[in-house]
Amino acid sequence: MKIEELIIDGFKSYAVRTVISNWDDQFNAITGLNGSGKSNILDAICFVLGLTNMSTVRAQNLQDLIYKRGQAGITKASVTIVFNNRDPSTSPIGFEDHPQVSVTRQVIMGGTSKYLINGHRALQQNVQNLFQSVQLNINNPNFLIMQGRITKVLNMKSIEILSMIEEASGTRMFEERKEKAFRTMQRKEAKVDEINTLLREEIEPRLAKLRSEKKTFLEYQHVYNDIERLSQLCIAFDYHNLSLKLEHLEKQVGQKQSSIAETESSILKSREEIKSLEKKIKDLEKLCSSQMSSSSEYASLDSQLQASTERITRLSTSIEIKQSSMQEELQNLRNLKEKRTKADSLREMKEKKFEKSRLLYEQKKQGYEQVLNAVKSQEELISSLSTGLSSSEGHEIGYSKKLHETRDELNQLNAEKEIERMKLQNLSKRISELEPRRLEANKRQQQIDKQVTQLQQDVTKIESRLEKVAHDSTKEKILRQNLDQLRREREQLSDEVDTLQSRLAYLDFRYTDPIPKFDRSKVKGLIAQLFSLNKENYGKQTALEITAGGRLYNVVVENERVGAQLLQNGNLKKRVTMIPLNKISSFVASAERVGAAKKLSNNRAYLALELIGYEEELLPAMQYVFGASLICDDPDVAKKVTFHPNVRLKSVTIDGDVYDPSGILTGGSVNKTAGPLLQLQKLREVSEKLKDKESEYSNLKNELGKVASGNAQFHRLEQELQLKRHELSLMEEQKVNDPLCRLLTEYYESKEELNTLRRKMPNLDQSIQDKENSIKKIEKDMYEWKNNKGSKMTELHDELLKLKEKLLSSTRNVEEAENELNGAKLDRESFNSEQLRFSDNVSLCENSISLLKDELSELELTLNDQQRLRKSLKEKLEQESLRFSGINDELNTFKNKLKGVDSYVNDLQLASQKFKHEHDRLEREKNVADVALRQLDKEHPWIQDRKQNFGQEATMFDFRAQNLRQCKEQLNALKPKFASMRKTINPKVMDMIDGVEKREAKLKAMIRTIHRDKRKIQETVYSIDTFKKKALEKTWIEVNAAFGEIFDELLPGNSAELQPPEGKEFTSGLEIRVRIGSIWKDSLAELSGGQRSLVALALIMSLLKYKPAPMYILDEIDAALDLSHTQNIGRLIKTKFKGSQFIIVSLKEGMFTNANRLFHVRFLDGNSVVQAR
Repeated sequence: MKIEELIIDGFKSYAVRTVISNWDDQFNAITGLNGSGKSNILDAICFVLGLTNMSTVRAQNLQDLIYKRGQAGITKASVTIVFNNRDPSTSPIGFEDHPQVSVTRQVIMGGTSKYLINGHRALQQNVQNLFQSVQLNINNPNFLIMQGRITKVLNMKSIEILSMIEEASGTRMFEERKEKAFRTMQRKEAKVDEINTLLREEIEPRLAKLRSEKKTFLEYQHVYNDIERLSQLCIAFDYHNLSLKLEHLEKQVGQKQSSIAETESSILKSREEIKSLEKKIKDLEKLCSSQMSSSSEYASLDSQLQASTERITRLSTSIEIKQSSMQEELQNLRNLKEKRTKADSLREMKEKKFEKSRLLYEQKKQGYEQVLNAVKSQEELISSLSTGLSSSEGHEIGYSKKLHETRDELNQLNAEKEIERMKLQNLSKRISELEPRRLEANKRQQQIDKQVTQLQQDVTKIESRLEKVAHDSTKEKILRQNLDQLRREREQLSDEVDTLQSRLAYLDFRYTDPIPKFDRSKVKGLIAQLFSLNKENYGKQTALEITAGGRLYNVVVENERVGAQLLQNGNLKKRVTMIPLNKISSFVASAERVGAAKKLSNNRAYLALELIGYEEELLPAMQYVFGASLICDDPDVAKKVTFHPNVRLKSVTIDGDVYDPSGILTGGSVNKTAGPLLQLQKLREVSEKLKDKESEYSNLKNELGKVASGNAQFHRLEQELQLKRHELSLMEEQKVNDPLCRLLTEYYESKEELNTLRRKMPNLDQSIQDKENSIKKIEKDMYEWKNNKGSKMTELHDELLKLKEKLLSSTRNVEEAENELNGAKLDRESFNSEQLRFSDNVSLCENSISLLKDELSELELTLNDQQRLRKSLKEKLEQESLRFSGINDELNTFKNKLKGVDSYVNDLQLASQKFKHEHDRLEREKNVADVALRQLDKEHPWIQDRKQNFGQEATMFDFRAQNLRQCKEQLNALKPKFASMRKTINPKVMDMIDGVEKREAKLKAMIRTIHRDKRKIQETVYSIDTFKKKALEKTWIEVNAAFGEIFDELLPGNSAELQPPEGKEFTSGLEIRVRIGSIWKDSLAELSGGQRSLVALALIMSLLKYKPAPMYILDEIDAALDLSHTQNIGRLIKTKFKGSQFIIVSLKEGMFTNANRLFHVRFLDGNSVVQAR
């Protein structure tokens, strides 16, 4: 592809459109005077080829290419080259069908550039690709030899000459590719490092964490599966047990229903009997009520007793409520005191924390203020120095002020030091004066301290003893009232005993000891005194008296010998009958007769012996008196049982009628007054009461003695404690006011102040030293300021910047300390308010407890009075009731029987109720079991599908094959573990770890790919190096041969060659060696200027010949040659380079006379003009 036509418009010196046509395909020469614009033609060609290095075309920018830089009205430059493209073998790719290819490049003012190919807009890269496809690579312009290239070749080093060979061989691009490959390898290594860093710092730690979380999650799933399995097993076991329990409960419910029916039937029969008894009781009660209505005192006593009972109940309830309230208040008081104790223990810690925060804040604030003052001082210094720069006197304004202030501070410190020194001297003098009396004062204070310590220990001991002493003045008051009441009651009972004993004086059996050391326990006493009656049998005392008859007054002795001794020597006042226990024989009714009598009378006939109480040893005597007679409730019963053939025993009715089986009946008027038996019984009861009262009186007196002793001890200790506390306060006051103690205090205070001053003095000295150093530094700064203001101002600004940074840091520290102080302050204030609240609550509780104690004391006193009143009313009511004992006995008999039947009915009802309760309980349990089963079915749908396997062998629900207790324990142990694990596990860990692992695998695969690519690149580089070396060696050999041949043609008889430096390979570089004649020159410096130019031209021509381009542009390469050598070069180009188009700029005729086409350039009227010849 050869140039046919060149069109230049507005380019450099070509102001108007200039068309240069008819270019020769081989040799074209351009000539003209200097400055005519001949080289601008070559610049135009290079401009179209896409040259980007403006220095090659002698310009700084694209705007320099426009005619006169656009100042002549021309605002753009345009160059068009028309290439001959008729030879398809040399045609650029894609343009084989175009006989001509025109390429235009245009530049507009402002630097905008554009390309046209065949009149169509094209990109610069497309244009470069077009020229590179025909070996016109403007980025490696071996076809372009501009002015000065010859000189550059002569000055080249060996490695530079080698690079020319590389360009000629085409291996230069391998170096570029190699460098590109190395850069690619570096990028890949950087990428590997980046990936490794990513793996090490992000992926691997995260993956380790996720793997740990995965392990925890898998363990969590394992625990979950175990819980599911154990839960199903335990639920199945519970379901199975509930099913069995439900069946068992259904059976028990049926059994209870039958038991309830049987019990209800028995209750109905017993209720009929109750109705009959209630009718009889009702009749007797009417009779009793009619008699009792005449007695108004009984009713009054009864109403008073009921009222007293109600009052006692109310008082007891109030006392219980008050006691409960007091217990609650006491518990609250204990809790409050515990909280207050804990709060007190924390108070010191809170105060220490607040004080620590306050000191830290003050320290930080002091440091902040110091830094702030330093910043202000520095700013003021800089400001004063900056504003006074124009005045010679103003240069020292800031430093002078600072120096003056520092000297004032130094004077203050010296004055303070002098004051402290004087204080130190005075204190030393005072301590010396006090020292002689210090030992005496010390002994005096130790003596007083010992006494104070002893008194404090005494106070502590008394307080401890006082806490241990029981003290209750209210209880003492109540006990004294009760003791007085018991004393009165005891006197009343004693009078009553005396009265009864006087009435029963005829029953008093008195005797003297018949023999010395007589054992009086062998004389048992009268029959009447040896047995007792229960209250329910008081109504039968008449029948028993008639049954016993005169035997009631017989004397029972141990044996007949004792009886004989009493009769002979006992000084008896009246006649008596003796019953010796070892000799007496009696008739006792058999159990069959007694049983028959009871059966006939429906339990209304009793053996007299069964109605009395006695000691076991007296059984023979009691059988003798009461063993053969029956006591019957009424005459009908007596008649029925006495004469019945199965009974035939003497019977006595309650009214005293006697039925003898012999047919004798005895009866008539009955003495309505109390007989001897009742009087004896009453004497016995009153004696028992008197004995109980005396015992109670004795116990109460002992208790009162203990309480009174404790109270007296408490008051005594309280008085002693007050005295000790008063002594302690006097001793402490004496310690304060004692002259020797004050002297010792003054001594130690002076000593402490002296030590403080001694510690302070070094700090003052250090401060003075710092101020003196500051003064020296200020003076030095003033000197430096005078000599070098600029650097000093910079230094001051740097110091100010550092101070501001320090101020900012100090501000943050102060804010943090202030926040901490505010937090501690709020904490302390809230704590103090809470303590005040505790104290108020404690005071309220103590006041409430005190009020409750006073109220309890009053209520207990009132309750004690009411209890005594009720006791008195109850005794009076019992005495009044004795008047109606006869009717009451019969009424009591029916009532007892009714009670028995009622008890039986109640038992039946209880049994029935129990059965019903059991039935209801079973029903509830059954319902609960049924509900539980349904609930289990509802909560666990899997039960219905698998319940047939519950309890079956060879299944997971084989309960016998597993320890259910251990399973439940294991389940209970797993549940909290599961709950705690559920809070910590990451449920998305499997998806997350999969993504991270994939990313890790991807990154590692990228690393492997990069390493593989790196190996391939290394292999490629190695193969490129091998190929390059071979191609370079081949090119070197061929170029070296052509170099010698061309040099010989240019300078016949001489030779030139390219050889590596001595001792090195050709890849290290090539040097030019020249032989002139038969002598090889050591360096090119030995050659003449023309010879050196011929060497350079020969080398360039050999390179052009090795790799011919379609076009060569040469600019005045013959400048240093004479005419003959110029002709030789012209001839050489014309004969040796026939395949390429040469465009040569030359001023020598020897060159352009060999050209096939000559263009002459002239500069006319400020414009270059081209003429073809």
